Order: sequence, then structure tokens, then C-alpha cells
Amino acid sequence: MHKWLQREIPDWSAEKWTSGLRAEHNEYPPFLPNERDYTDFTYRDHSGAMVGFLQRTGVPISPSWSETTTFHLEVKTTPGGWEVPFFVSRYQLEKVSLERWHLLPHGNK
Repeated sequence: MHKWLQREIPDWSAEKWTSGLRAEHNEYPPFLPNERDYTDFTYRDHSGAMVGFLQRTGVPISPSWSETTTFHLEVKTTPGGWEVPFFVSRYQLEKVSLERWHLLPHGNK
């Protein structure tokens, strides 16, 4: 995911990868803060690059997103297809519950 975002977003860097898994790749410094307070990737969209990327991939865009919008991306994998369950921690669920009201366009809450 990091490499893909790096190709798609001009100012993407390893610092946006806010997960302990970053340390498993020798080319990147380890992520030291408490992971519980972060999502897998954290990106402040100063240039509109993330909004453009999301538009290109078909994600509905909120008119409230701007250069002050910080995107919190959580990546999940499964051993199978879309129908296979995946694990979400209590902290991840709380983060979504707290943040989602700021991300949805007005009227979609």
C-alpha cells in the first residue's frame, strides 16, 4: 500500500506510514509512537493530491475536504475474498466512530 500511495501522491513519504509494520522494511525507520493512537497511514492533504487520488479511484468526495484535511487510512487484508471476516480492534473501531462524522459530506451522517 505504501509503495502504491508513493506512486500516486507526489509528496507521499515513509513518515505517512504510521504503523509498526514499517520497521519490517529495512529501508524505512521504525514507527515509534504508540500505534493505538494512529491508523496505518496518516496524511495531511496540503496540495489536494489525496482528494484527486480518491476521486480517480471512485471515492465520493466531500466538499468540506481541504488543505487542512488529515486522512486516516486503515488497511485490512483477509486470507480470502471480500466475504471473509477481518479483525478490527476496539481502538480502531473507536477511531472510526470518533472521526467519521468529520469525513462524511453533510447529510450523510
